[in-house]
Amino acid sequence: MFWLMNRLRATAGPTRSVVSVRPSIPVRLGRIEMTGRIEAGRGIHPRAPRRYPSHAIMLVTGGTGRYRGVDDTAPLSAGSLVLVRPGEPHWYGPAAGASWDEVFCAFSGPVFDLAVRRGALGGANRVAAVADPARLAAYLERLRLAPPPTTSTAQDAEALDLLVLVEQALTPTAPERPAAGWLARSMQLLAADDGGGLTEIAAAVGLPYETWRRRFRDQVGVAPARYRREARLRSSAALLTMTSLSVTEIAHRTGFVDDRHLSRHFIRAYGLTPGRFRSQGGSR
Repeated sequence: MFWLMNRLRATAGPTRSVVSVRPSIPVRLGRIEMTGRIEAGRGIHPRAPRRYPSHAIMLVTGGTGRYRGVDDTAPLSAGSLVLVRPGEPHWYGPAAGASWDEVFCAFSGPVFDLAVRRGALGGANRVAAVADPARLAAYLERLRLAPPPTTSTAQDAEALDLLVLVEQALTPTAPERPAAGWLARSMQLLAADDGGGLTEIAAAVGLPYETWRRRFRDQVGVAPARYRREARLRSSAALLTMTSLSVTEIAHRTGFVDDRHLSRHFIRAYGLTPGRFRSQGGSR
């Protein structure tokens, strides 16, 4: 915890900080170690760069400052996200005599190590502009206030949720081509867990429902309802292979009514029950 104490050393005076440190549970996929918020933070200015033992992200929510790495430097302002790698020398903070607001999160585990090796979590970048910083800040605050996980399964699920949200925050939205924008948006919403009902998706892309359903089927080859079901089944298969979540939990996460509803469609698609699919390592 030395790095945390060093991180919060300049909290006297008007600076306000709140930190939630998670209990230590054996790591399988990943764990969130701590989350926190600092208001009117003045930063610290050490003679040598800092090194964190874990991965970490820091989102500036107010004020300005600067990041310094081994070979690079970058200005920071509201909406800037700093990504820290374990053991990597770095420094960030507001200018001397100034202050800023931030939220941060430290995390570790093989799922995050693999993501970095595959070019995720910012790739070679250490500073990125977040398209929707309010969403990321709200998520980190909810994470800080939520009861900490008490099982490895819940800890894994929390880590995967964080990985997905950070990746979404770092992925810029490509401009849609006018001719295909409605279709790309439809496919995105149909694949999302919270994309809404079919009539809501049709309205979101600006088409009457029957027109949208007919055009989607003509373009993709299957009706929107079937496309959504197949996307949810692919997500379920991935969670069965990569996590220890129960079939009931996976059913709820991927939009099925319950485990029986998921099993019925899973058998039709894969020829196996979810449990057998998992026991065979995802092969069929």
